[in-house]
Amino acid sequence: MMCLSCSAIYKKGYDRLNGGVILTGSVGYMYLGDTRLLNFSINLEFMQAWTNPYRDRNFDTGRKDNRKLNSQFYTIRVSWIIPLFRRMPKEFYLY
Repeated sequence: MMCLSCSAIYKKGYDRLNGGVILTGSVGYMYLGDTRLLNFSINLEFMQAWTNPYRDRNFDTGRKDNRKLNSQFYTIRVSWIIPLFRRMPKEFYLY
């Protein structure tokens, strides 16, 4: 069993803290229908990160980690849009 004061000592060792530059973006399509019920969007989102380790040593191996990491994440987001505005009049009046 581990004591409570010992857990504070090991707290920083449980993660592999990394930091660096990240690039995000998305490409998508949005459809807004006249019926106000068929409104949706579909997006392809991506995220790419170039990171370096911030800890001096890895806790589990005891070795220094000098790797430069390149992480990539891709997601597809589908959204249904519910409008909360009143409908505009069909006719326009110009003065």
